[in-house]
Formats: sequence, structure tokens, C-alpha cells
Amino acid sequence: MSRFLKIKLAIVIFFIFIFGLFILYKLVYISKSESNSYVTPKILYASRGDIYSCNFQLMSTSPIMYNIGLDPVYAKTKNKNFNKEIVQLSVQLENLDYQSKDSFLKKINKCIDNNKRYLSIKRHSSISERMQLKNLSILNKGRQSGYVEEVIKTKRFKPNNNLASKVLGRVDIYDKDKAYLHFGEKLKPRGGIEQAYDYLLRGKNGYLLQKKLKNNVSKTLPSFYTILPKDGKDIITTIDLGIQELAHNSLLTNLKKFEARFGTVIVMEVKTGEIKAIVNLGTLYSNAYEEDWNYAVLGNPLYDGFNKMEPGSTFKIASYMSYFEDGGTSNDTINTFNGIYKVPNTKNKIIDSEKNLGVISIRDAFATSSNVAVARIILKKYYHDPEKFIDRISNFGLLDKTGVDLNNEFNPYIVSPNDKNWSEISLPWMSYGYGINLSPLQILVFYNSLANNGFKVTPKLVTHYINDGDTIKLKRKGLNNLKICSDNTLQEVNKILKYTVTHGTAKSLNNLSVNISGKTGTTVTNYHLKNEKNKTYQSSFVGYFPSEKPKYSCIVLIDKPNPEIGYYGSDVAIPVFKEIVQGLIYNDTISIRKDKKIDLNHIKENYIL
Repeated sequence: MSRFLKIKLAIVIFFIFIFGLFILYKLVYISKSESNSYVTPKILYASRGDIYSCNFQLMSTSPIMYNIGLDPVYAKTKNKNFNKEIVQLSVQLENLDYQSKDSFLKKINKCIDNNKRYLSIKRHSSISERMQLKNLSILNKGRQSGYVEEVIKTKRFKPNNNLASKVLGRVDIYDKDKAYLHFGEKLKPRGGIEQAYDYLLRGKNGYLLQKKLKNNVSKTLPSFYTILPKDGKDIITTIDLGIQELAHNSLLTNLKKFEARFGTVIVMEVKTGEIKAIVNLGTLYSNAYEEDWNYAVLGNPLYDGFNKMEPGSTFKIASYMSYFEDGGTSNDTINTFNGIYKVPNTKNKIIDSEKNLGVISIRDAFATSSNVAVARIILKKYYHDPEKFIDRISNFGLLDKTGVDLNNEFNPYIVSPNDKNWSEISLPWMSYGYGINLSPLQILVFYNSLANNGFKVTPKLVTHYINDGDTIKLKRKGLNNLKICSDNTLQEVNKILKYTVTHGTAKSLNNLSVNISGKTGTTVTNYHLKNEKNKTYQSSFVGYFPSEKPKYSCIVLIDKPNPEIGYYGSDVAIPVFKEIVQGLIYNDTISIRKDKKIDLNHIKENYIL
């Protein structure tokens, strides 16, 4: 058969199918204008699965609710004591504050006079309210005496309010005129775990045929083609609500203090990649901080006024790792001059916040976060072979997605010599985190690899699902066998990350009862503007602890803090990181430094989970 005939046949079959659906619709649904009764399909909705924390605390659910009513006409014909018992019911309803006695009796009489077959008693009743109503007069006799009950769909409910709201996602409901040929509603998950694991949560709807009678009364028709619904499966996440609340409150406090635009925090287990907390708070849609965008995974919002998310100084460790992989050590020295360096063959200057450092070791250059030092090191090493530097960055996993079990994670962007926008400034700028696009989660997974003896792990948010009462582990492909660098480089890196906390920009963390390793970041987000007074910043800190045997890695990023209050990562982000560590020290099995004493009373009062 020719290609033309195949296309023609496909079109004919398509139109026959559409016409068949139209005929079926007309056969099943006969309008009220043509008949006093008509037959329609009724969708039997599957119950959507619940989402639980790692400790089996409920995080998202679809509560079962009921519309409870009475067929007064039918009830009167079936009950000899109807008049007496209906008065008893009216009194009982008034005592429960559902309806007043007189109003209810008037409605009953009106329904009987007008042969109206349905009267609503309580809409959107909970399970406990339903049980309460079913014990009342007349209603306790069941359907044979006029009791009418309808299970109704409810909106997705998050009992912990704003906690982890964005990573959980939401579920929207289609209007009836857009789904199931006007006979029902469809759910559409949007974002987060709800969307990524919809295939487990949604279940499978069923249907039956019903005969619609007068006065909103329906009668189920026995049918061989009735399909019962299959409920969705519950899933268990990695989120620890105690850690989530700790991180949420710590971030919220500092966002308000520094009048920032948005912020995010991620806490992850080093060995497993299980995300224990992921907070996303911003003011995109209101003046109050709310979970409005998944900054942790998606980076900056895809709106006007937001550029790519450049990590800044937290990327410097990757530059130094490349240097170490090619034979350098942390004891090597570099001249930073007076803190100002003009990039060769350009008009651009690189400026350090701390001036006049002169000749310093790589260790001190990293600890003081010198831009001049890292730019000069990378230029000297890779100016004639920038591809080698890019290859090193790729080997570290920084050009790959993390593989987190959420939809829409973007590919990291790092400019390469083959790009049209590559210039003489690209290599030195890249060395301290500009001209690239990495999400906070992508940066954290990289640092987590350093904490995990160089092995990269895949971050995860869901570990198990529940099927018929059995808890079943999800099987996922991971990256746990991928080592990103040599042991020698790993030693050098861990040395300078810890030194940054003991002697560098993160030394405010050195008074904790555990050793921390990590790096501050202070990124100018609108460096294209010439007016210095209008500069805006992203402040961050990423690290892991305890340094000797890391259990957790964590990143804190705060966008657009008020510069008049503070904007350095050491001032804005570190206090949040510090508070999270203090909370975990009290509530977790983290080894305490022998040279530090912990104030348990202070921590118990402020950080108990």
C-alpha cells in the first residue's frame, strides 16, 4: 500500500471513531427536554494515595467527605411513624447546630408537597460527622427508609500547611465540561512529588450507569460493564518533618531580617542522597513569604528580571580541584597584588573584597575567597587549553543533571570555547562562578560527593510505596559508583574546605560543637549595571558535617538581601546553616568535638524538633 493510501485510510478510520463516540454519547445521554428520565455514566473516582514523611507523618492527602441527604417522599411512604420521627430528627439536627428545627420541618413539608425527592441535610461531612448523622432518627434506618449518601471529591489537603509545599506539588481539578464527556472531573497534578509519582498516586477510576429521575434522584443500573475503581498507592518520602520545620523557620527568620526576595535550603544525607529537608520561600506573588517556586531544583524563576543562577564563589572549589588534578597543591602560592587584576587582552578588572593580600598560598586564597587568585591560577594553567579545564569540570559531574526524582530539572550550563559568546574574560570569570548556570541542588550534590569520599550519589525524595499493606522499596538507577576525582585531590579539597571554616570567611561556624567544612558565596546578580549603588546579590553557604565523618550536607541560598543590612554569605546565609546544625546536634547522633562543650539548655530551648 502506498504512503498516500495509508494516510487516507488513517484519516477515514479517525473520523469513523469520532462519529462512533458521538453516537454513543447521544445514545447514553438523552436530554431532559426529551424524557423525564435519562441514563448517564457515573464516574467512580479512585482515592488518590497519601504522601508520608520518612517517619510516616501525613504530608498530603485527599480526605473522604460526604453529602448526606434524605428522600422525604420515599421516607414517608416507608415509615409509619414518619411524622413523629421527623420531629425527633429536626431536634437532633438543631442540637448539633446543623439546621434549626423549624427551618428543617418547613423544608420537609415543602418537599413532600412538591414531590421533591431530595433534601440536603449536611454537605461536605467528614467521616466522623457521617457516623454521627447515621445514628440519628430516620437516618439510622438506612437507604430503605430514604437515607441518601454521596461520596464527594475533595481538594488535596496538606496538614502541615506551608511546610515542603512546593516540593510536594499540587493537584488541580478539571471542570466537568472538559473531562469524561461532561460526566466527571479529572485530576491534573502540577509539579513536585504529586506530578513525578502520579503513576503510583492516582489509581484508576471506574464507572457505572445510573438512571436520573426527577428531583435530582439517581438510581444505579446493574450492568455487566460496571468497572470498580482501584485506589492509588501511598508513598513514603525522605522528608523528615522535624528537620523540615527547623530549616523552614531558620530560613524564614533570616529572610525577614535581611528583607530578602527569596531563599532556599536543602539538607541531604551524605551516604544515601536522601533529602531530609527542602525549603523554598519567596515573595513572587505576595508580600508574605510562601512556598511559591522550587528555587532549590529550578533555580531562579523563569520570569522577567531574573537571570541564570550563577553560584559565584561556591564554584571556586571546582576550579581548584581541576588545578589539583593536574599536579597543583594547596601549599602553592599565587600573587594577588593589591587585590585588583586586569585580565590580559581585555579592559575587565577582577577585584577582591579583601585588598593587599599579596603573595598567598592556595589554601589562604580559597579561605579568603580571593577572585584574583583563582582567576590567575586557572589562566596560567589553562589559557592555551581551556577545553582541558571544561573536561575536568565535566568529570566532576557539574555538566550533568542530578537525577533527582522530580520533573523539569534543567541541564547545567557552562560556557565552552566553542560557544559564540566565548571571550578572553570567559575562563577567568568561570573560575569564580560567573557565566554559568547551576541550581542549588546541583551545587549541593557536587559538594556531597566531596563529603562522600568522592562518590556521587543521586538525590532522592521518595523511597517506598505501600501496596495492600506491604511497604515496597522503589528501584531506581543511581550514580553511587561514580568517583569524581582522585584521592589526592580529595585530600587537598577537604583540607581547604575545613580551613575556610577555621580561618576564613566561614569562621563564625568554628565555635560549634562539630567540625564543619564548606564555602561561602556572594554573587553579584546584576553586574552588567554600572551604578555600584544598585548592585543586588545572592548570598550562600554550602558545606557538610561533621568534617571527620560527614552525615549531612546542606546548602543555604538567599536572594537579594538588603545591602544596607548585609549581603555577604558569611553574614546572611551562615546564620541559617548554623541554626540547622545546632538543631541537628541535639536531636541526632552526630559526634561532638572533644575540644568544645555544648550548651544543651540553650539548644533544647531553641532547637528541639
